[in-house]
Amino acid sequence: MELADGVEFDAVVIGTALPNAILAAALARVDKRVLHIDSLEFYGQEWATFSLKELRELPTLFSHGDPADVSTAGNAQVAAPPPASLPEGRNSVSVQYRSPVFDVHEEVFPLPVSPPPAPQQAPSPVADTGAKEEPPTMNDSVSAEVSPAETPAPEAAAPAPAAAASEPPPPDVPVKVETAEERRETALAELMKQARRYNLDLLPKACLSRGSLIQLLISSNIGRYLEFKAVAETYIRMGQENREVPCSKQTLLLNKSVAPKEKRHLMKFLQFCTTAADDSDASEAIPTTAFLEYLKSEWKFSDDLAQYIIYAIGNVTPETSTREALRGVREFFSSLGQYGKTPYIYPLYGVGEVPQAFCRLCAVFGGTYMLRQRIDGFVTSDNGSRCTGIVMGGKRVDASWVITTSACVPSTYPDATRDNAVARAVVVTDGTVVPECGNHPVVTLCIPPNTAGNPHNVNAFCFSSDSSVCPSGKWVTQFVSASTDGSARESLEAVVNSLTADPDASPEADEKNKKPNRLYSMYFGMHDETCAGGGDNELGGLLVSQQPPLTSVTFQSALAEARRMFDLICPGEEFLPMAPNPEDIDWGPPQPTPEEIEARLNALEQSTAGLWESASDFVERIDAVTARSTRGRKPERNNGLRVARVAVSTRSIRADVAQLRERLDALNARTDKRAPKESEA
Repeated sequence: MELADGVEFDAVVIGTALPNAILAAALARVDKRVLHIDSLEFYGQEWATFSLKELRELPTLFSHGDPADVSTAGNAQVAAPPPASLPEGRNSVSVQYRSPVFDVHEEVFPLPVSPPPAPQQAPSPVADTGAKEEPPTMNDSVSAEVSPAETPAPEAAAPAPAAAASEPPPPDVPVKVETAEERRETALAELMKQARRYNLDLLPKACLSRGSLIQLLISSNIGRYLEFKAVAETYIRMGQENREVPCSKQTLLLNKSVAPKEKRHLMKFLQFCTTAADDSDASEAIPTTAFLEYLKSEWKFSDDLAQYIIYAIGNVTPETSTREALRGVREFFSSLGQYGKTPYIYPLYGVGEVPQAFCRLCAVFGGTYMLRQRIDGFVTSDNGSRCTGIVMGGKRVDASWVITTSACVPSTYPDATRDNAVARAVVVTDGTVVPECGNHPVVTLCIPPNTAGNPHNVNAFCFSSDSSVCPSGKWVTQFVSASTDGSARESLEAVVNSLTADPDASPEADEKNKKPNRLYSMYFGMHDETCAGGGDNELGGLLVSQQPPLTSVTFQSALAEARRMFDLICPGEEFLPMAPNPEDIDWGPPQPTPEEIEARLNALEQSTAGLWESASDFVERIDAVTARSTRGRKPERNNGLRVARVAVSTRSIRADVAQLRERLDALNARTDKRAPKESEA
């Protein structure tokens, strides 16, 4: 698809990340002309879902349309076209692209090799007298079919050498011992046979069952594009065991790791969190101190119970302010009991389905989509204070608003903040890393800091084949953690090793520990970056969507960012009103079915068959009367008037018949077009 030079849109949205996808759908629903483009060849950017084959090509997936732009830094500047290609009074600013992924490390683990069987010793020679007969062998059974006359007598048989009796018989098939590299190649080939059955997320996130995103999906009718799986259970790792998080009354009463006194305190805390959200006075009374200090001083919680609340329920840090932490705790508890024991539901087929659903809605309401479109520059006004469009493929696209991400900003903007990085690990195993959960489709596991050598909190999503994430017999675990040293492998390898079997250990030790074997793992880092704007060089009409915290386990921040940008562009407009159902759309009068058309044609042919014959008869009789009345004599005046009337009537009948025939032909032609072909039927 090519756009004309100078084409105008109300908004140009660059990048199909979730905040931008939600914004594009909201703008299209209020009748804005939206152009949504992406330099990548897939939807979602870092919110995308990949197969195993695509995940192995991760360094090249974010090349932004340029195969040469594959680097760990991910920064690349694109020169803008010469100013001569722009109209008078317009300038251009070059673009800098940034890749969110860096430090990719891949490992393939062959299955442990079982020890070879012990060699069988040959039977020792025994005397003929009183010796116990050996069980027949295959050679014995074959020789038993031979006639006794053809079998030589025992005393005639040649005596076997003594040395030959101690040597084992040579094996029929030689045993080949594979090297470690050959076994890895074999294991990788087996994995790649089912590579398309994996749905692996770059940003694994779950939805709160009563959160703002689910409410929006229901109210806007976008939920018909998506399916979800309930997260069955939530665990936290304490020491060397996984404990179920007591997030409801039932699980709290059955939990044996919490003392009865602490259970009463926790029940009061649950009640406080659910009621304080509706009480403004109670909210104002909440202090702004650190959350850990508040839990210990106000509620007298032990260290273990405080870790339950901080990391597994609130998904915050001990230093987070109490008001912000309690907001997350309330959202957690308010979603309990909607679809199961936990408040979370996970998108079926991966997180990448969520931005695609919003892009689909935008396209339905007139949005224009173009992938693999690398922009050349931003068009600015004469004084350089406002962005008025983009340059793409040497053509100018004008827009009232341009919305982009921190991965594609003008070169005049400062570099995005990259102090915070996220460590990611995708691990494929032959069993679940949470054996306490059984075979549930999706469970979550929280690993507090310093539990397994991890400096930061680690959130893990564990998937079985019932979640449509991996093939049968395989499990996938997604690890997410903050990282300060910049190496994802160093941040997460100790955690992965504590949950899976040692690949160098013997199979007997693995079976004793009951830990699953690793088949494949990939470690990579992601820049948790923000771009606050251009400072003194900031352009009006250009919005840079803020990246939600990548360590968050929910979608709440992405939706809040989309709503913020929508209020700036369309103040006072309704944000994503309900889309009509297909059955509610007025498509005009109902169109007849092919069966109805056929029935109408048959009835019309039957009713007009006699009329056609009568009209033909009548025309022939009129022609005969007219010929006789004018033959050989001058017609009288009255006869002339009569002939004129007859002629007029004849022409009218002929015109009616011709019009009827045309209508029949048109109906026949329409039926031929709508009727299915014989081959298709």
